[in-house]
Amino acid sequence: MSIHVSRLRDYLCGEWQMERTMLDRRTPAHGSFHGVVSVIGKSPASPMLHWQEAGTMTWPGYEGPASRSYRIEPTGDARVLEVMFADGRPFHQLDLRNGQWRTSHHCSPDMYQVAYTAVSAVRLDYDWEVHGPAKDLLIRTSLQRKR
Repeated sequence: MSIHVSRLRDYLCGEWQMERTMLDRRTPAHGSFHGVVSVIGKSPASPMLHWQEAGTMTWPGYEGPASRSYRIEPTGDARVLEVMFADGRPFHQLDLRNGQWRTSHHCSPDMYQVAYTAVSAVRLDYDWEVHGPAKDLLIRTSLQRKR
């Protein structure tokens, strides 16, 4: 079940509670990430957004702080955004007008495939499948809007 998202920027903006599980199918190591995602405008005049993940990661051999940042840029269509790495390199597009979106990113030597689902106005889920000679991972993330 999913909802249609016509104004993606408005849908993403705000603070989200994040729960992530990670599975390395080769070992099979399990891990988790618990934290917060903040999606905010770079400035009041800019249509660009800043996506910041911050929390605690648990993975065999490591438990402690972890963070990640992305830039989110407009495409000219309010239903579609361009997700960029923090340094400006392209990552993938995001389009939730039908409530779901599948896309991929090649990060040599592996292929990253993601499936997003806008479950509700307050919940966004996405799963990454990573396959290749270096990795075989399943990463499941659920965002719940903070009240």
